[in-house]
Amino acid sequence: MQSHKGQNKKYVVILLLSVLLMALVMAGLWLLQQEEEPEAFSSSIDETDEANSDTAGVVYFDGVAYIPKEHLTTTLILGIDETGLMESNGSYINSAQSDFVTLIVLDEDTDSYSLLQLNRDTMLDVQCYGVGGKYVGTSVMQLALAHTYGDGMEDSCENSVTAVSTFLYGAEIDHYIAVNMTGVERLVDGIGGVTVTIQDDFSSVDPSLVEGETMTLTGSQCVTYIRSRKDVGEETNLSRMERQKQFMLEVMEQLQVKWSEDSGSITGVLTDIASYMLSDYSGTKLINFMDQLAQCECEGIVSPDGEAVLGEEYMEFYADEDSVKQCVIALFYQPAETGAED
Repeated sequence: MQSHKGQNKKYVVILLLSVLLMALVMAGLWLLQQEEEPEAFSSSIDETDEANSDTAGVVYFDGVAYIPKEHLTTTLILGIDETGLMESNGSYINSAQSDFVTLIVLDEDTDSYSLLQLNRDTMLDVQCYGVGGKYVGTSVMQLALAHTYGDGMEDSCENSVTAVSTFLYGAEIDHYIAVNMTGVERLVDGIGGVTVTIQDDFSSVDPSLVEGETMTLTGSQCVTYIRSRKDVGEETNLSRMERQKQFMLEVMEQLQVKWSEDSGSITGVLTDIASYMLSDYSGTKLINFMDQLAQCECEGIVSPDGEAVLGEEYMEFYADEDSVKQCVIALFYQPAETGAED
């Protein structure tokens, strides 16, 4: 005859087994639900699983499966709001901010490229560095400020690259090109000016820029046109971004045309502005990149939607999460069915 103590142990074991079985059932139901309703932008499998490498990288958005585009080259363009030679300040922090931030996504499979323009006021995670350049963690701040961490050279550019990549759900950014305002001015003069139809009222800043008129701007005028915000139109960065978008598209088109006609002249311009720009492209690879762009068709420029609000001191832009995802899907992914057929 079993003792009460032995019976109690038996009941405890049965109870534990029952709880374990219930946990397994609940876990199974949860996994089944995840398969039936895939979470937007979550990977379907572990991307490190080599046994399933044919489906690695799959993401879901609005219930549709997407796979990464395979032959992309991405280059982050940073317009730095400083003049003069681009050089190290010898410190772990600097005052130069990125006034405009645009990502060029070149697709070798379609011989095309697209531009993703990001608002400099976008609030996102930025890696921060303290005394001696020691990493101290991340903080949410304006994208423009990512460049201020570092000596203004490679480490500052790489910090901006990291911030943008993180913001774009880990999208890989292969290269960067940073140009300050002196470089922009000399670039524009080197290609013979840039023709635009003037947006906004510049009468308080530069009366030579007449709203509504189509003009070929000099380098100096272009810097005023893309940089000014105070006393211009609505005085918002959103209106300035429209002018920067207009400028960027015109410059890209003009560079393509001139490169096709006489690549040597553009090589000379790049050499002339070398002291006012910084890139992780070598000279030869930058020329090759320019050659690729010249042979590709521009698919246009996109920007995430969002809301601009006045923070404690400065304007802050909060990007709409779904809009950011849509941009990432459009630029970096293709429907899984399309990839399978190819």
